[in-house]
Amino acid sequence: FDGVKDMMKYIFSQKKKFEKIYVSDYYKLKKIDAKEAFYVIGANIYGPMGTELIPFASENEATTFMRDHNGKRVLLFNEIDEKVVKSL
Repeated sequence: FDGVKDMMKYIFSQKKKFEKIYVSDYYKLKKIDAKEAFYVIGANIYGPMGTELIPFASENEATTFMRDHNGKRVLLFNEIDEKVVKSL
């Protein structure tokens, strides 16, 4: 997927649980467990498809990024729903 937003749209469209989901940490570009990641929304940094859910392995890095790039919130995976994705 080009970004987390498109991945989440796909996951919601499938209406099933996925055992393993991975995303890339924004700074380290390493594969991390999507269900353990922290996501920044509303930042002034965009993904390939515009506004994006920007993933981080640590809450500290996500919070620092949010402050540095005018983000609105840090979310956990289970806080991301179709409404959040549609708002991006």
